[in-house]
Amino acid sequence: MKEKAINLLGGLLFCVILCGLEGLENYVKTSYTREATVIECQNNICKAEDKTGNTWEFDNEGYSVGDRVKIYMNTNNTDSNIFDDKITKTKIIEED
Repeated sequence: MKEKAINLLGGLLFCVILCGLEGLENYVKTSYTREATVIECQNNICKAEDKTGNTWEFDNEGYSVGDRVKIYMNTNNTDSNIFDDKITKTKIIEED
């Protein structure tokens, strides 16, 4: 009986690990970052332009025009279309 319980727990642990790895793989496949410069802040919304000329809007969390920011993005499961990607987080890039 004790051996069956140990085998069951081992199997459950294995399944949990596999599910966790699948979730991690999905996160890695759908996440990326961009560096941009804040070009406008109005009404609690900031607009930043990346190096390719695309502009992205996000909530103003203390940013000001000229700040360099790292934008954490999610592909929204459409790898061929960046224009529907979602911003998940922004962070000021500290100057050295």
